[in-house]
Amino acid sequence: MRGFLITLVVLLILVFVGWLRISNPEGKPTLQVDTPEIKKDTEAMVERSQAVIETVREKIEARADETAEDQATSDEDSGSDSEAAGAEDPADASDRSEATDGDAA
Repeated sequence: MRGFLITLVVLLILVFVGWLRISNPEGKPTLQVDTPEIKKDTEAMVERSQAVIETVREKIEARADETAEDQATSDEDSGSDSEAAGAEDPADASDRSEATDGDAA
């Protein structure tokens, strides 16, 4: 029953989009598949898909370029900050280690 319903839905969709025609000329029921219409529709779909893919590719490349530029800028900024942070007073470091040792005892 499920297979019949799926087949019926597919046939109705094909009739709705115009790829399948049901007619009854001279009392002879016929199903006509409009292959030129199918070919035209699928070619249009392929062209639109390629355009969308190209647009997405361009956006991804632009985003990657922006990210690379932002990362290069932040690396330059953080490089000067890390040098300043690296020049820590050794006395401060020993005070911190003594404080943690004292807490443990």
